[in-house]
Amino acid sequence: MIFTKITDENAALLLVFEEASCPPPESLLPFLQPSQLERSLRFKRPLRRSQYLWSRLMLAAAVRAAADQSGRPRAEIEEKPPQAPVIRLGSGEVFTSVSHSGERVHCLLSAKPCAVDVERYAPERPLERYAEAAFSAETAAELKKEADLPHAFFKAWGAYECAVKLGRPREFIWVRHEPVIAGFRVESKFENGWSMTAVLSPEVSQVRKIRLTAAALQDLFARGTPLFSETGLS
Repeated sequence: MIFTKITDENAALLLVFEEASCPPPESLLPFLQPSQLERSLRFKRPLRRSQYLWSRLMLAAAVRAAADQSGRPRAEIEEKPPQAPVIRLGSGEVFTSVSHSGERVHCLLSAKPCAVDVERYAPERPLERYAEAAFSAETAAELKKEADLPHAFFKAWGAYECAVKLGRPREFIWVRHEPVIAGFRVESKFENGWSMTAVLSPEVSQVRKIRLTAAALQDLFARGTPLFSETGLS
């Protein structure tokens, strides 16, 4: 009953997919909404289109799991461009946030507003110049003082991207070596060459991360296999 936990204000779910460099097979596309397929055609770059399609398949899988596991008669995705989709579950709703970089797609789901950002960690980039362009003069100056500028920059960038997704870019600040967004908790993590940031309501005390694969998603949609089984997915 993993999915139903995100209807609890104290829990969130992070879905991680690492195969977006290859497009989904045609057999999976009918499981998406017509409006989603139409929107995917607007992306000119094949990688960007692939990222978008996989993200919607991940959310569609979550919707199926929500309907099956919670006993609710209906669950659906409501697209709200340019904001992230919302999952309607009975009379309630689940907030989502989507981020992608290269072959990675992350989807965060919570009963409270949330945001996620994933970036390839690239310390060789001209980060001082990026900081001056992206942040206020005060924030850029504080970042330049950090002993580990790459680490600080990507933490700040991830948090700022999340603040934008939440519609609160002006509430992002850098305080005592850490990013802060008023009214939210910021979690930053570096792993295997990636920088990952999740911004959550203070009420959310736990985040369950599940790694999905293309094979697992194909199996789910083809056979109705439970998405969040204990073998092969987490």
